Amino acid sequence: MTSTNLIDMVPLVFRAGDDRLLQFTVVDANGAPVNISGMTPHFVAARGETQLPAVISTDSGPPTATATITSAPGGVFTVSVDKSVTVSLLGSYEWQASLTDASGRVACVARGTISFRAKLS
Repeated sequence: MTSTNLIDMVPLVFRAGDDRLLQFTVVDANGAPVNISGMTPHFVAARGETQLPAVISTDSGPPTATATITSAPGGVFTVSVDKSVTVSLLGSYEWQASLTDASGRVACVARGTISFRAKLS
């Protein structure tokens, strides 16, 4: 697995109290899909890099999101977050999506900021 330090920050903006389904496609430097067979996807969002606990996580106990590989050869995985998790979130957070390979190596594949705004009535 190859990681890069050239990951662009991706800003996301959502409404509190909405279900969210995020889709990630992992590609190499040439834009070709990376086969992610045997890898485990992870997602975390927190107020800041060192401010835990995470508000959304596929790993913390208990997990508040689910990550699923939907096309390993195509490099695609999704992260699902239920509205019961987002209902109390307002403001800005930092997020990161990563993959762990069979050897335990972790590579960040995407990161950015995520903002939750009040739900419109």
